[in-house]
Amino acid sequence: MVIYGRSVVVVLAASLVCCTALRAQEVSTKPAEEQEIPVLFAYVEFMQVPEGGDELYLKVEELWRNKVHAVRQAAGLVNQWVLFKVERSEGPTTDYNYAVVHLFDS
Repeated sequence: MVIYGRSVVVVLAASLVCCTALRAQEVSTKPAEEQEIPVLFAYVEFMQVPEGGDELYLKVEELWRNKVHAVRQAAGLVNQWVLFKVERSEGPTTDYNYAVVHLFDS
């Protein structure tokens, strides 16, 4: 997913809201007074990939997604793992061009 500089916070916030809403559906079978609102925590890593290194970086992330993150998710250690590409269309450059978001239960 490609996002643009100022949109990073908006996209991350929207992702958390969507994931929380999906998790809320899992507990909606209980009566209203017994329902717990699920809470997710996000750990965000910002990556700086050198110019021309995108292809190699994406191969490494794909390896991590298939080998490490899939095992973590199956074991219940993490709910989601999402990779964002950040491209600035205006304003100052950033120190990063990728963001990796790990979502955890409370």
